[in-house]
Amino acid sequence: MHFGKIKKIEGGDMVKSLQKWLEKSGYNPEKIKLFGGGEALEVSTPYQGQSPTAEQFATLAEIRRHVSRHYAGIKVEPRGFYSSIYIYYNN
Repeated sequence: MHFGKIKKIEGGDMVKSLQKWLEKSGYNPEKIKLFGGGEALEVSTPYQGQSPTAEQFATLAEIRRHVSRHYAGIKVEPRGFYSSIYIYYNN
């Protein structure tokens, strides 16, 4: 099975490529400034109910898996009780 090459691209090109994939996949990424410097993409992945469902965890895993397979050196972290995910690209 071929998953594509890991992209070793810097700054704006990497962010544009990642944003394009997220938007194509139905997500709405937002660039955010981090306290203390750096930037990240925040992808809101809201869910209904009191706790996250298996579908919610699958959504987060899909994003994390894509980033780890295609972008070197990028940290991905769920935030806000799994209601969003941060993709740190400029720390």
